[in-house]
Amino acid sequence: MKKDRIKRITEGFIREFPDTDTDAVKVFSSPGRLELTGNHSDHQGGVVLTGTVNADILACAAANGTDVINILSEGYGVINISCKNTNIRADEKNTTSALVRGMVRAVSDKGFSVGGFDMYASSEIPGGLGMSSSAAFEMLLGVVLNDLFCDGRLGREELAYAGMYAEKEYFGKPCGLMDQMACITGGINIFDFQDPEEPKITPIDFDFESAGLDIIVTDTGGSHAGMAEEFNAIPDEMYSVANELGAERLCDVKEDVFYGHLPVLRIKAGDRAVMRAMHWYDEQKRVRSQKEALGKGDVGKFLDLVNASGRSSFMYLQNVDNYKDTKHQSVALSLAFAAHILEGAGAVRIQGGGFAGSIIAFVPKEKSEIYVEKMEEFLGKGACRRVRIRKTGAIVCGR
Repeated sequence: MKKDRIKRITEGFIREFPDTDTDAVKVFSSPGRLELTGNHSDHQGGVVLTGTVNADILACAAANGTDVINILSEGYGVINISCKNTNIRADEKNTTSALVRGMVRAVSDKGFSVGGFDMYASSEIPGGLGMSSSAAFEMLLGVVLNDLFCDGRLGREELAYAGMYAEKEYFGKPCGLMDQMACITGGINIFDFQDPEEPKITPIDFDFESAGLDIIVTDTGGSHAGMAEEFNAIPDEMYSVANELGAERLCDVKEDVFYGHLPVLRIKAGDRAVMRAMHWYDEQKRVRSQKEALGKGDVGKFLDLVNASGRSSFMYLQNVDNYKDTKHQSVALSLAFAAHILEGAGAVRIQGGGFAGSIIAFVPKEKSEIYVEKMEEFLGKGACRRVRIRKTGAIVCGR
């Protein structure tokens, strides 16, 4: 199947860019990612458990000897950008063009001379499922630029930072480093972002398939449109708690110091900010406990911690839904129904940033069919997708 897809992508490239030397064409792949636990932990210098999935963006690319970057993505049209014009453009906010321009600028600022290239891409990463297609695309661009113009000299942390820079400064979406690091690294990992310049990476060797679990991601049908204020308030409020205690991020404040100042923090930062900080401290302990549980093969403990993370996101972090609109709470209702179907087996929690989007469930294989059937009766055909962990991150596949 993968060979057939590569053949189709290659044929598409040759059709769209017939003047390119076919011997120079290479194939690149970048996976989507899942946040397994560690909701809104990275921007506060915390730890996050992630996994990359067997859905990717596949592309053919080759330098074209000009100053123009030409990208055709199936279903998304064509982008043409001069690699000599890398200034931020207000009219490109929230567009793919902004990500391309930002990545080129970030790599150029490292001292490399980026030229034009042609790229034909196709994505299997479904929209609405919180698998971070934007970070996957950024890291796809990263490995293309690194291979074509940098002789592979940029490390994965540098590429991840380039992606975060492009997304924050050019695309206009505040983000931490988790998505990019997950997509460029591959597999199941714990990332510790206390030192943002050199995040610590702990690979986790665990096979959910062998443990009898299916990972099922479900699109709840909600929209992130108009949710920027709610999303941005989470890191802002966590920062405010840390700042009140004389620190930049929560990772710089010991937990007992935080709890010792609750009366003052309630007044200065507000109750919701305090609860969000509580979530952050507890989430750090959950991720570390999951590392121990998976190392011992204690699936039950791992699942208990996934459920605990989900409850904390609901109760303390308060990012499950837009709580102002009581008639439209698709994520909250989907979580409640999923828990009802599972009847205490497996685990379910919100997937990603929150307020809309998807949920992730770890479902015993004997319950998978009925879980998907009932969730899709409720949310619509195709709402659920089973995914597997992919061990490799964004890579050059070869010619």
